[in-house]
Amino acid sequence: SPLRVDVLLNPHGVISRMNIGQLYETHWGWIAWKDGKSIVASPFSKEFSWERLPEGKLKVRWKDPFNSEEQEAEVVVGWQYLMKLNHIAEDKFHVRGAPEGKRGRTLVTLQPPKGKRLEGGQRIGEMEVWALQAHQADAILEEILTVKSDALSKGLKKNTELCPLPEAFRALVMYLRGMTINLRIIVQSENGKEQEFPIDEFRKPFEPTKFVRIEIKFADNEQVKRWAKEEVFDPSYWKLRYKCQECNYAVWSGEWKEKGGKPGPRRCPKCSSSQVDVKLRWSPDGLFSEKVFGKKSSDERRERMGYIELAEPIPHPLHPDLKLQCLPVIPPDYRPMVGHSEGLNAHYRRVLIYNSILENTEKDKVSKSTRKRLIEATAQLFGMKAVFKDDLVDFKNLTANEHHDNLRTRLEGKKGLIRGYLLGKRVDFSGRAVIVPDPTLPFGACRLPYHAAEDFYFALRGSSDLSDEALCSVVESTIQNYPVILNRAPTLHRYNMQAFTPILWDEKVIAIHPLICGGYNADFDGDAMSFHLPLSEEAKKEAQDRLSAFQNLFSVAHGGVILHITQDIVAGIYLKTLSLEGREWLAELLEQPSLACEDKPFDKKKLQRAIENYLRSHWGNEDERKEALKQIDELMREAFRTVTENGVSFSINDLWILRLTRKEREKVRLNLPEELEDQMLRQKCGEKLHEKLEKNQNNPVAILVLSGARGNPEQIARLCAAVTAKSSHCYVEGLEENEYFEAAQESRPDIVQKKIGPALGGELTRKLIYGCYPLRIVNNKCDDEEGLELPKDFFEHLEGRVAAWGVNGILKKGEVITLDHIKKLCKQRNLRIFSPVTCKAKDGICARCYGYDLSTGAFPKIGLPVGILAAQSIGERGTQEAMRAFHGMRTEISSAIGRIKRLLEYGKLDAEALEYGSLDEGVLEILRRLMEVKEYKNVNLRHFEVVLHQMKQEQGKNRWQFRGLIEVAKNRAESSFLSAAAFQAVTNTLVEAAKAKGYDEGKVQPTPLLLGKRR
Repeated sequence: SPLRVDVLLNPHGVISRMNIGQLYETHWGWIAWKDGKSIVASPFSKEFSWERLPEGKLKVRWKDPFNSEEQEAEVVVGWQYLMKLNHIAEDKFHVRGAPEGKRGRTLVTLQPPKGKRLEGGQRIGEMEVWALQAHQADAILEEILTVKSDALSKGLKKNTELCPLPEAFRALVMYLRGMTINLRIIVQSENGKEQEFPIDEFRKPFEPTKFVRIEIKFADNEQVKRWAKEEVFDPSYWKLRYKCQECNYAVWSGEWKEKGGKPGPRRCPKCSSSQVDVKLRWSPDGLFSEKVFGKKSSDERRERMGYIELAEPIPHPLHPDLKLQCLPVIPPDYRPMVGHSEGLNAHYRRVLIYNSILENTEKDKVSKSTRKRLIEATAQLFGMKAVFKDDLVDFKNLTANEHHDNLRTRLEGKKGLIRGYLLGKRVDFSGRAVIVPDPTLPFGACRLPYHAAEDFYFALRGSSDLSDEALCSVVESTIQNYPVILNRAPTLHRYNMQAFTPILWDEKVIAIHPLICGGYNADFDGDAMSFHLPLSEEAKKEAQDRLSAFQNLFSVAHGGVILHITQDIVAGIYLKTLSLEGREWLAELLEQPSLACEDKPFDKKKLQRAIENYLRSHWGNEDERKEALKQIDELMREAFRTVTENGVSFSINDLWILRLTRKEREKVRLNLPEELEDQMLRQKCGEKLHEKLEKNQNNPVAILVLSGARGNPEQIARLCAAVTAKSSHCYVEGLEENEYFEAAQESRPDIVQKKIGPALGGELTRKLIYGCYPLRIVNNKCDDEEGLELPKDFFEHLEGRVAAWGVNGILKKGEVITLDHIKKLCKQRNLRIFSPVTCKAKDGICARCYGYDLSTGAFPKIGLPVGILAAQSIGERGTQEAMRAFHGMRTEISSAIGRIKRLLEYGKLDAEALEYGSLDEGVLEILRRLMEVKEYKNVNLRHFEVVLHQMKQEQGKNRWQFRGLIEVAKNRAESSFLSAAAFQAVTNTLVEAAKAKGYDEGKVQPTPLLLGKRR
């Protein structure tokens, strides 16, 4: 009787992970089953004899589930012990609709909480915001930053024009007021005059179109008293409240004895009744006083401030030239007591205690130490440290070890108010689920759990009395009108956020088309994606027009197709095109007759190039594009069918045939220079093995490697030649103890690299973004006539660029350079083109100097954020390479990112500033250094040119300097202090702006985002 197969394992995973143990276990499990014995053996034992291993494959017959035809293939079969992790897809599914009146919010910012247990919302962080800005999805972004997060009105509003100010921004204002910094929003009134927007009023509608500017300065004592109507005296949080049930006489615990109340059996001092109720209430003059801050659970506790009148003026910790007399106490909702943590209240309490001591002590008896304690307590509230020398005091920032919860820490860092809750927010109408593949899906669609759609429907329309069947029909028809945005973190570029048409199903997972995994860099080993529902008509249209998968087929970084043409698809087409009939089929499918003339099967590069050419030829017309994608769908399904029927599967024997003998390895080693032996041994062994693969093309390993589906020469070298430079064995042969530990030691740096590298890449991306934020396409053509002269080395990057000088018989000035031009220019040593570096457009870059948008193959439209696109293209490459540093493949990506960081962030090469006699000289030197880093060779040159446009600075006649992007971003404080504060050193930047009585017109990103504005 036939045996049932429990698990199917893809052979791709064995090559890339070099997991030979998996194969050995499968083979020996089969032998043990046939012998009816159990085998127990320790590592490095000699129990296993190579002679006992069979060829390792069996003929397996199976039925195709789609057409019920019987198929036969030779595959490796055996037994393995598999440990299943306790990860259940259903447990990872959760969704949140509109929470108005139903679900909780965080107290300080009123944003949705985090986590499934609290029915939290998904986070749209800084990187997701950059992705939406790169898509130019302004309506979606504005919606996320306002109505879907913390700009709460009494009902769900899709019109963001009349939303309140985001609560996180009000929290920022309150924390600054706590430091006596007055941040004001100036708006235009109905009669055209300027007036201050009443930030104090909770849920006051804010119209971004009326915004004029933001002003900042230090508040004087009179201003503090205008903010706060009542003074706080009592350092205690709670007091006992006595109330007689008979006569309603009520008194606080401190007054109970004074009025005649007795500590024994309680009796009312007024009527002598024993019916006295005692409750713990907020102290009437304390830090949570209802008299000062309003009743509990009322909106007043987000609006009303108090103040502490200090016994004597003290130097202001943030501005020692000023004297601080009235210390503001921010509203209670912005300083909640969570669990056993007092938070900011502990600082206020200390100030009140020392202030009370000073007030109740005669002036001639006041000790210096008490006054010092008051100054120290106030300084710590502001995140400062008071240093005393003689009778003078100096204030310094608290060190990392001294940091406790204070007003400064509430603003600073990745989890501070600006980066954590203003530039990124948790949102409603969102959810998360594990992704699974579904090749039967039409391109541009996804399968969404019905439970998520139902939750969204109730949030949009309210509860329903319909029957289950009727409700299901209504939910499905309603949600079909809403595109769904899928997001997979980390959001390194705009392709990590794309929109799809939802098709509902009962499973609690999201099904996606396999081809779209390329943009997300996703796979199906338990990856989860968040999903978001755009609400307004404008947001829905943006999702369909700009975020749709149909609009995101080509990479803006290098112009290549980003569809997931890898692994099984590549292996399937390779097998299909081994025959002339297969190549003719592919030529007809992709409408490229020349493909049939190829004499070899199609590997990954050739297949991707053919698909790219096919899609480019149908890009201009949307209907043609959709039809072309149906053909690519057909290609994918045929590839899956071919590779499945072929049953590509390899055994130990298939690897053993390929291995290099000891003589062959020694011959390779003898021809290597001794100083480069460690670096080059596996490379040369890989080249030798590649020759063997060419001679054994029917070998399943050869099919996977030669097709480009999986594996590379260096991995094959470890499997079949030498694991390390000093070892005499490979993985197929097995390692001795010392070789095993040497291999483990060599792999450790890669494990560390995978942890450190992505953080370095992310940090680089952020600094690139802030350095290049303002750069957009501002017009079609600038006044530049010279351009930039580039050597032959860079010609491969010039497709889609505009020639600044002509070349006789080949190219005219002002003509767009094509691939044909580049081929004809092979004898040309230099070529001058219009470049973003030399562009003279005001406040941006012109379309002519930028050249074609690589993602569309046409000139960019005005408004395209080329600065963000450049930052993402460069940063994403480094982060991706860092995350690929695994499986024992030694990489130098950390040092590569380090060189890029030094050059771009600080404008230095080898600790020297970048100064040159001419602009061309400087640009060419820097571009050469950048392109030397092999990990960045796939990034188009124009993105580096955009960055250099921001870095260049003329130092005088024939003298150019390239500043680091950190300096560029910091210098933006002159025009936008909020933009500079969002970059780094939040408190210091805002304090300096307040000292200078600065203002911000909200024109420089990301300042508009803080207010929930588009631009």
